[in-house]
Amino acid sequence: MKKIKKQLFFYLLPVIVSLFLLSCGDTTSPTNDTLFSQDSLSIWFDSGMYQIAYDSVVFGLTDNTVKRITVEYTVQSNVDSVYSYGAYGVSANTETILPPPVYLYHPIDQYFKHTLDIPIGFRITWLIGLAAGNNTSMVYIRLRNMKITRI
Repeated sequence: MKKIKKQLFFYLLPVIVSLFLLSCGDTTSPTNDTLFSQDSLSIWFDSGMYQIAYDSVVFGLTDNTVKRITVEYTVQSNVDSVYSYGAYGVSANTETILPPPVYLYHPIDQYFKHTLDIPIGFRITWLIGLAAGNNTSMVYIRLRNMKITRI
């Protein structure tokens, strides 16, 4: 019986991982102009001791027919400078200057849209980070509705 449970686990593991990976993307059908979309990238901490984490998403493209893109996302967080702070940033290997990484010490819910002229072999990275210590409630930072569109 123990051997059967072990074999069943190894047969089901790829299915579970596949379902998880499929659930991470956007569920809407992308158009021909949408190059990348993801519903969210987030970090959540329960109340408690000191915690720190970061996460990122990278998208790259070598299509030489794409010359300009828009990058869209919404930043949301409930950090407070007393028990927690966060950071987010977007970087790309383009000549268009993007804002530098931003450190958050207060709640935010703000939409951003950038237009970029891109080189062949372009890459864009979204990065978030969160630190919390002795927080009395759940804290989070997330990027929502992340999207790259061809212009």
